[in-house]
Amino acid sequence: MKNENEDSVIQQLLIEVQDVPEEDFNKWYEKKRKIFNTGVKKPPTKQEFIKYLNYASAIFPADKIFNG
Repeated sequence: MKNENEDSVIQQLLIEVQDVPEEDFNKWYEKKRKIFNTGVKKPPTKQEFIKYLNYASAIFPADKIFNG
């Protein structure tokens, strides 16, 4: 079941990632990864991360979708 907190987290990440320069994405992603405690072994590229967020937006369609 969808809740507003999940909507706002996905939307906030989509907004934030748009402003991150490609060369600073790894540093930004590592900070976010620690916050959300995700245990991925290989970090995604900025475009892959946007794709993942867009997929999450499909599950939670109230979020605004960006095209990275």
